[in-house]
Amino acid sequence: MDTILRMSGGNIWLGMYRPSTSEILDDIRYYSDGSRIAYQNWFRTDPNNSGKKENCVMAFVTRSNQWGDVRCSNRDDLICQL
Repeated sequence: MDTILRMSGGNIWLGMYRPSTSEILDDIRYYSDGSRIAYQNWFRTDPNNSGKKENCVMAFVTRSNQWGDVRCSNRDDLICQL
C-alpha cells in the first residue's frame, strides 16, 4: 500500500463511500460493491463530512496513509482491489 500511495502522488480513492442519506458523523462506510467495511484507519480529525458533502474515502501519504472523507467529485487515483 505504501508503494502504491507514493506512486500515485499522495491521494488514492479506496472505493469506499457513505450513502448521502447518512448522518454527519456516521462512521459506516461501504465499498462500491455494497459490502460494509470492517477495517478503519481514519485520520484524527476525520470523518467530519465538511460541508455535508464528503461521502467518499481517500488515503493520504501526508497523513501516514490514514483516511480522510472527501467529496466524491474529487478526481484522484483509485485502488480497485489489493
